[in-house]
Amino acid sequence: MLNFRFILLFLVTATVLFSCSEYNKLLKSEDMDLKLDKGIEFFEAKKYDKAMPLLEEVVASGKFRGTEKAEKLYYTYAYCHYYLKEFYLAAYYFKMFSRTFPRSRYAEECLFMSAMCNVKNSPKTTLDQAETKEAINEIQLFLNRYPESPRRDTCNKILDQLNNKLETKAFDNAALYYKIENYKAASIALKSMLEEYPMSRYKEEAMFMIVNADFRLAENSIDEKKVERYEQTQVSCTNFIAAFPESKHRRAVDEVYASAQKNALDFKAKDMYLKIKTEMNAADKAPKEKKLALYAQVSKSCSTFVSLYPDSHFRKEVDSMNEEATKQIELLKPQ
Repeated sequence: MLNFRFILLFLVTATVLFSCSEYNKLLKSEDMDLKLDKGIEFFEAKKYDKAMPLLEEVVASGKFRGTEKAEKLYYTYAYCHYYLKEFYLAAYYFKMFSRTFPRSRYAEECLFMSAMCNVKNSPKTTLDQAETKEAINEIQLFLNRYPESPRRDTCNKILDQLNNKLETKAFDNAALYYKIENYKAASIALKSMLEEYPMSRYKEEAMFMIVNADFRLAENSIDEKKVERYEQTQVSCTNFIAAFPESKHRRAVDEVYASAQKNALDFKAKDMYLKIKTEMNAADKAPKEKKLALYAQVSKSCSTFVSLYPDSHFRKEVDSMNEEATKQIELLKPQ
């Protein structure tokens, strides 16, 4: 029994060594016809790692360029790269085949495979999507070249998948600004994303984030910019409600709108109150001949304030200034 196992192991080892020896002789051979035949034979046997070195030497030699064998050689060589998962090289050689042999029965297939190699190179959404865009361009090139191709439906499905990936990347990038509390950049990026993908599956979430980003930006702004930004928040709320009236976020958006509206009014009232106060100080310090006109302006401003902001917490002080201005007007009127 032991002798049998030893003999079997010896035969296997000898076969492997002989096989390696034969393959090494083949690699060293100058016979390109033999290398081409053997390379294709290995390829058809799915031994791509053995086929590749042989086909590589044959291609480099240029012996079959312009001959009938060239088409089969380059077709096999491109696929060999593909099956070895060398997608960058495979894409290059598939595309080169379609250019070199435009009338070949394999030309359409190779241009399609070139595009598919680019699809294989498309990374996950957390990475840069330059190669995804390249894949989209290559598929579009194929569809432009072969608009009636039976592969058209497959291409369109893949285009949808790739565009979805770009859409996800754009949303994730914009959402990242929101997460790190850069609300101005978040609002700009989210709006830009929606302009590029107006029917985005992230539209509702993106618009809700815009509402919150605009509100928080207004909250964190200097006083001079608060009114403008609270008003922009109200616009964003209105846009959201128009697009998604039954949204699960509707109540939250309504609350943001109410807060933004109240805050905008409060800051407008404060701004007007300070202007009236300035007018009052100017009237108090003015020469006697100018006081009457200036107090009249104060009274007019106070009336406007009350009509615009009747519930403002500055109302009491504005009423007080109006009373004083009215009193001074009566005293200054010619007798």
